[in-house]
Amino acid sequence: MRRKHEGESLEHKLWMEVLKYVAVGLLGAAVATVVTWFNRLPSRSLTLLPAGIQVRTDPELTCDETGFLSQTVNRYLNDEISVPVCESPLAPTAIAKLISELRGAVQEFKAQRLAYLEPASARLHKLNPDAMADKILAKAVVASVADLEYLSRDLPVQLSGREQFDWAFKNVDDSVATVHMNIDRMEAISQRLNGKANGPSLRHVELFFLATNTSDVEFYFPTRCSVKIGESDYEVRIEQLGESRLPIGSMRYVPLLPGRGQAIRFGPFGSADHAAMDAKLADDLSSDRDAHINCQLGDGHQVSSTVFRPRLFLVSQ
Repeated sequence: MRRKHEGESLEHKLWMEVLKYVAVGLLGAAVATVVTWFNRLPSRSLTLLPAGIQVRTDPELTCDETGFLSQTVNRYLNDEISVPVCESPLAPTAIAKLISELRGAVQEFKAQRLAYLEPASARLHKLNPDAMADKILAKAVVASVADLEYLSRDLPVQLSGREQFDWAFKNVDDSVATVHMNIDRMEAISQRLNGKANGPSLRHVELFFLATNTSDVEFYFPTRCSVKIGESDYEVRIEQLGESRLPIGSMRYVPLLPGRGQAIRFGPFGSADHAAMDAKLADDLSSDRDAHINCQLGDGHQVSSTVFRPRLFLVSQ
C-alpha cells in the first residue's frame, strides 16, 4: 500500500510540474501577445521628427506657355510633352524632365517639319513666274510642294499657275517662319528653366521629416497631413517618401514599412492660390512660434511630431 501511495504521489507531482510549465508557457505567450500588440500601437512605434525646412524659389510656366505647349507644340509630336499645371512651382525632377522633352520636341520640329519646309521654300524661290508659261509654272509649283503633305493637299490647283505660285510662296514661307518662331520659344523656355534666363518663379516650401516605424508591421500613412504653427493651420501633402516611385499624387495612403529614419518631404496643398499660401507659410516658418505636424493613419490613430521651432530648421531662404 505504501508503494502504491508513493507512486500516486510521484504521478501527482509530475502532473503538477507539467501543469506549471503549461501555465508558464501560456502566461508567456499571453504576455508576448500583449507586448506585441502594445508595441504595434502607433503611439509606441511610430515617431515623426523634424529634419529640415527649405524655402526654394522655383521657376514656373505661365498659362500662356502651357497653352502653347499643349495646343501648338504637342499637335505635331509623336511623343507629346507632359505639360505641367501653369503658375505652379516646378520641382527639380519636373524641370529636368520638361527640359529633356523640350529638347526632343525641338529636334522633332527640325527633322519632321523644317527638313521638308525649307527645301520646298528654296525650290519656290528659284522659280521665275514672270518668265514661265502658266501651265509650266503650275506644274513647277506642284512639284515644289509635293513633299509637304498638308500644303500640297490644300494647294488650289483650280487657279492659274501664277495664283498657285503666290499661294504656295506665302504659305510655305509663313510656315517656315512659324516653325522657327516655335523652336525659338521652346528654346527660350528651356533656357529659363535651366536658370540661364530670367522669368516667372514662385517660392515653394518643403518640409522634411524623419519617420521611424519600430514595429514589425507596416502602417497606412496618409499622403495629406496638417501643420500647425502658432494659431495657423496648413494642409500639406507628401511629395516624396524615401526613394519610392509610387504615384503619391493619386494616392490617399502610402505604406510606411518598418525601419528607421525614412525621409518624408511635404509641401503645401489645398489652396487655389499656391503663391499666396507658400508665401504666408514661409513667413510663419521664420517665426519663433511652436509648430508640429499631425497625421491621421488609415486605422484612425493620430500621429504627431514633437513640438519644434521652425526657424531653427530652416536650411535656406
